[in-house]
Amino acid sequence: MRALVAADLMTPEVLAVGLDTTIPELATFLLDNEVTGAVVKSEKGHPVGVVSFTDIAAAAESDLAREGTEEAAGFYVRTRDAGTADAPPMSKHLESVPVSEIMTPRLHFVAPSTPVSEVAATLLDLRLHRLLVIDQDELVGIISTSDLIGLLVESA
Repeated sequence: MRALVAADLMTPEVLAVGLDTTIPELATFLLDNEVTGAVVKSEKGHPVGVVSFTDIAAAAESDLAREGTEEAAGFYVRTRDAGTADAPPMSKHLESVPVSEIMTPRLHFVAPSTPVSEVAATLLDLRLHRLLVIDQDELVGIISTSDLIGLLVESA
């Protein structure tokens, strides 16, 4: 039996947004596609970063702290109290912020032939939630931690 490789596990349809996508547009895109993150592509279609709900939350936290509101301290209480109160609304400032300002510009890649065990080790070691799969400088897929969990469920 052949060992599984990245190409066996990857999702070939890579969801992506443009650099000028706003934070509210990103949130809608992620919710509509039922994913937690997306690749950010340049105007020429090349991957230049990744962005996720975590980046949105960090931007909201930073915005609240920047504004110096009392809601900044309450932000943590509300989110940790399992929804006992609503999170503060997105500020007008964040409504126009493009993902280029909140994305993670460092990309992590694996080749389609990378063994799944190495993919898992990379995700764990670097504390990542997704890896891009690149073949001859072309983006051919993406692997997320959910893909690895799905593999565990299938083999059980």
